[in-house]
Amino acid sequence: MYYEADQEDPWGYGWIGMTGAHIEPYLQRTSFFDHPVAYYDKNDDLSLLFIEMQRAYVSSFEIWDLALNHVLYKLLAFLVVHFSNSSHSDARKTKDYIEEIMSYCLRRIDEPIYVQEIAQYTGLNRSYLSRLFKKETGYSLKKYIWKTKEEEACHLLIQTKLPIHVIACSVGFEDSLHFTKTFTKKLGMSPKQYRN
Repeated sequence: MYYEADQEDPWGYGWIGMTGAHIEPYLQRTSFFDHPVAYYDKNDDLSLLFIEMQRAYVSSFEIWDLALNHVLYKLLAFLVVHFSNSSHSDARKTKDYIEEIMSYCLRRIDEPIYVQEIAQYTGLNRSYLSRLFKKETGYSLKKYIWKTKEEEACHLLIQTKLPIHVIACSVGFEDSLHFTKTFTKKLGMSPKQYRN
């Protein structure tokens, strides 16, 4: 196969060199990792990113590295969105999703957590996410969210002298009465009884 530039309207060339520990995993999210040639003609966004990169390259010394990194991440995000590597997404292991959900629940333990927001966070359909989580853990997602909060509440009740309303806030309940009712219903005793 042979390619030749048009005599009247020749190709323009541009290249961007990038290094770093995370560059390869970022590029694996794009189709470029396996197929380095792609075509984009929806708008001028890609061309504008190249121009922005050139401007960042000649920016003042004080912001040079920051300006280049800023545009580089914009470019990588653009490539992932417009040249996504579907096999990379499909190959993602179920275990990764489960660990990500569990980590999310722990990080947000002091806030109300809803299944829908976890679905949005993971990028999975809510029904599929619920089935997947139940299959892998034996818990419904709602039960797991409560289990995480329950374990933390029990730990705080035994290991600290924090008032019940503070513990309620610590596990994402704005109303201590609602926390007490939920706790009592689930464990068969009130937080005060559990502490004693």
